[in-house]
Amino acid sequence: MSNPSTQPESDPTAAAPPRPCVVDLGVSCTLHEAAALRTACMAALESKDPPALDGSRVERVDTAGLQVLVGFTIDCMERSLHFTWAGRSEPLVRGIRLLGIEPLLESPGAATPMAGAA
Repeated sequence: MSNPSTQPESDPTAAAPPRPCVVDLGVSCTLHEAAALRTACMAALESKDPPALDGSRVERVDTAGLQVLVGFTIDCMERSLHFTWAGRSEPLVRGIRLLGIEPLLESPGAATPMAGAA
């Protein structure tokens, strides 16, 4: 008599978890990119997939760019959506800390804590 497997078999009919709708912040998150960033953030909010921000490539950040991100998090809260961070560069984290807006840019669904850059 063979030993029954203790590993559950994967169900091929089970739905895969939804893939996030990622907004890539690029290398620059500044006033120059603010309008395009806002458009991308709004598209992510309208997507059927959960929103995520990828700031892993950000080299330059300013207050205008961060204001767009704060607006995005407020929009998420108003819609009861949890966003995740796919990554955060050190310059992005420094800018967020400099303005003291860490609590505004966290989400209960955050993938990595603000305590360090991803």
